[in-house]
Amino acid sequence: MSQVTTNIVDDVSLRVQYPAASDFGWREGGDRRMEFMDTTHVTLTKGDAVSLAFNGTRVGIYGTVQSGRGLPPIQFVLDGVEIPTTPHDVANGSLSFHVPFCAGDVPDDKEHTLVATLLEQDDTDSDTFILDYFTYDVPSGSSRSGAPAS
Repeated sequence: MSQVTTNIVDDVSLRVQYPAASDFGWREGGDRRMEFMDTTHVTLTKGDAVSLAFNGTRVGIYGTVQSGRGLPPIQFVLDGVEIPTTPHDVANGSLSFHVPFCAGDVPDDKEHTLVATLLEQDDTDSDTFILDYFTYDVPSGSSRSGAPAS
């Protein structure tokens, strides 16, 4: 079994793209004591998306879930194909940090693009998308060594 290197890309990295759906769009925010590298990006705007291009064989996207709320309605698309979310509920009165919103294997070690988009929903209790960081794995000896954490 080959070894892998896990790369972490923080939400403020220039590699992370935030094409805003409105003038409100993404804002920096979060609980700076608990999030990775003390940063997050937050949006409440339906249709706002975030993307990361990477070379690797496994990808994950992590964030913060607010008190008593499940994951917001986010669509995850890898190379044009929708992939499932990771269900997670938080007990009332607490925040949950470093929550895996989506994680999964990627078929080939080549360049991929993961896009996450906040969707419309009827229940407005869990409509805040708080992004903390991405991860992706690169196999040892890969011709695409990946970038260090940023």
